[in-house]
Amino acid sequence: MSLQDEGPLIGKLGIGRLLIHPPPNLCDFASLREIFLFGLGGRGQPSISVSWKLVSNQCQGFTAGVCSPPCLFSTCYLLFAIRRTRMKWDELYQSGVTPWEKGAPAPPLLEWLRKHGALEGEVLVPGCGFGHDVRAIAAASPRSTVVGIDISATALKEALRFSSVGREVFQSADIFALPQSLQSRFDWVFEHTCFCAIRPERRHDYLQMAVSALKPEGQLLAIFFLNPWDPEDEIPEGGGPPFEITKEELDNLFGPHFSLVEEFKPKTAYPGREGREIVRLLRKKRIGVST
Repeated sequence: MSLQDEGPLIGKLGIGRLLIHPPPNLCDFASLREIFLFGLGGRGQPSISVSWKLVSNQCQGFTAGVCSPPCLFSTCYLLFAIRRTRMKWDELYQSGVTPWEKGAPAPPLLEWLRKHGALEGEVLVPGCGFGHDVRAIAAASPRSTVVGIDISATALKEALRFSSVGREVFQSADIFALPQSLQSRFDWVFEHTCFCAIRPERRHDYLQMAVSALKPEGQLLAIFFLNPWDPEDEIPEGGGPPFEITKEELDNLFGPHFSLVEEFKPKTAYPGREGREIVRLLRKKRIGVST
């Protein structure tokens, strides 16, 4: 997923835990202030034999290596970055540093579709990334138009490599500057890993996007990531991404503009997210958004 062009803040980053003995030549980067480990999926072994190759030198203050062969991790990256270097989402896609990219639709979405049926009408998927959720929604309802938007040209290019399964469309757009053509148009907005990636101070802007995109009494189907961090994780400076949120905070943010129709804890999840997500169905109230 991706959203605005600013990208995430690379701080004290520790998704997962993997102990690696880095190659000697990494000492050349002594001038950099932080060393980060990005574990993508699963949990690693305490000691692994690795070989290194440069995978990206396009980002300012950023260098990455990938270990091969992968252990229990599908991939792992050792990231070197100057503290508080800001990266762009498209650069993360270009370098392959996409821990949110799981290669398949969100399990709670598939659970919803099995239980409730298709999302009928026009559906917006913000921060669609490679489009797995877009295609799942489109496949469930051939009559529905499903629009996936993303700020990353690299993500959209990859999304278009997949065969069409229905009436899905991919479009470049910034969720914080939604084009007029996407406003007051949709019967549904589907949220997954977009809201949790934005900084908390921009959550009201996300709310404005959702309200402006939906028709009167349109619906927001959202998978919210409540507590992404294990107690032993070194949480990034500033709290994320991904950023945690409480149910009370969700009530306070969305309550003035949406009615809660349904809420449940999904029975299925990506590995490592079990019990950490909730699914909410929200219906837009017939009021405007205060600015």
